[in-house]
Amino acid sequence: MTHERIEKVQEYVANYVNAEWIESLTATSERSRRLSLRRRSATN
Repeated sequence: MTHERIEKVQEYVANYVNAEWIESLTATSERSRRLSLRRRSATN
């Protein structure tokens, strides 16, 4: 395995992990936003 290929693999893994992490973050914020909206409409 050449050094260049190792870098390519690391880049691929980093991008994949990053995409997964961003997706989980947006999913979490969506869920909490929906919960707070539901709470707000319940109090009105």
